[in-house]
Amino acid sequence: MQFIYRYAHLPAKRKELVIEANAAAARVHDRLISAGVPGPQMDEYYRARFYKRDLQNLVGKLRNCTYHVVWAVADSHKAVNDVSLVDHGGGLGLIGLLAKEMGVGRVIYNDIDPKFVQAAQGIARMAGAEADQYIVGDVDCLVETLGDDEIDVLVSYDVLEHIYDLDEFFATLCSARCCPRVLCMSSGANMFNPRYLHHVIPIQRGRELLNCCKRIAIIRDCISDLTEEELVLLCRKTRLLVRSEIQSVTKRYLDDKKMVLPQKMGANAYDPFRSNTVDPETGWWAEHLLNPFYLAEQLRKYGFTAMIRPGPQDGRSAILNPLIRIAGATVSLFFAGFYTVSAVRAHSIQH
Repeated sequence: MQFIYRYAHLPAKRKELVIEANAAAARVHDRLISAGVPGPQMDEYYRARFYKRDLQNLVGKLRNCTYHVVWAVADSHKAVNDVSLVDHGGGLGLIGLLAKEMGVGRVIYNDIDPKFVQAAQGIARMAGAEADQYIVGDVDCLVETLGDDEIDVLVSYDVLEHIYDLDEFFATLCSARCCPRVLCMSSGANMFNPRYLHHVIPIQRGRELLNCCKRIAIIRDCISDLTEEELVLLCRKTRLLVRSEIQSVTKRYLDDKKMVLPQKMGANAYDPFRSNTVDPETGWWAEHLLNPFYLAEQLRKYGFTAMIRPGPQDGRSAILNPLIRIAGATVSLFFAGFYTVSAVRAHSIQH
């Protein structure tokens, strides 16, 4: 099957899902390739920066989508057409598009960036598989818009590592009446994979140079007469903070020359290689390296049965997938291409 990871661990009792996902991905692939880069309606920057890149590796991208949709629907224990699914942080919307093409009953696309929403709508419209609902905004907007709706699954890929406050994200989502019963959230920012770390830590350091310039500008707006040593110290100490927190620290320093940092807890404090860096203006982490087992532990506090599922490799590295399947989660993460936090709650939240 061209659109299924070779040797990947997939739900054995839902083989029909695997077959249908592969067939749906083939149909989506043919439509998008036929339309080419100019096909969908979207902002030209997003077309060049994101869509063109995905189109060049569309088979691999769709393999990733099929893996996530298959597991998410399988964990719901429902027939495909009875499932309601949120494509969270959807970007170009290929996960939701594939789900709709497979016959998922209700598909809701959500992203914080309006131009991604426009791009996703254009791609889905051209492929003939539009989502039932498009929601622009963060998690607060998502749960407010959905209200009392019953949602079966929420799926995301490469979103967790960019959310500024994951603890607050989980608190908001998991206490909402529309909290999905199944969460299937994956991240390619696998801190256990040495090959990935070798690649990503230099990228983080490059991003930190840009974020450092932004922090310096924020600090100078608060205090104009700092010495060079004080400016460097404040900039270094505020590496994991956003604008409002940097301003608070800087103003306190102006008052009494004391460096008082806000106490960071949970995901925001996690910085295993001293390389995590956040955009102070947007709260966007540059591939935030997190311990996935911490995320599973947080979800258990909200009544979920949560586990870490090491994701498969693609291409030539697919030879590692049998090892990933049979080894325990901790060992497999050293080889996995990504990890999935898979969580199921027995009953919807009651108020």
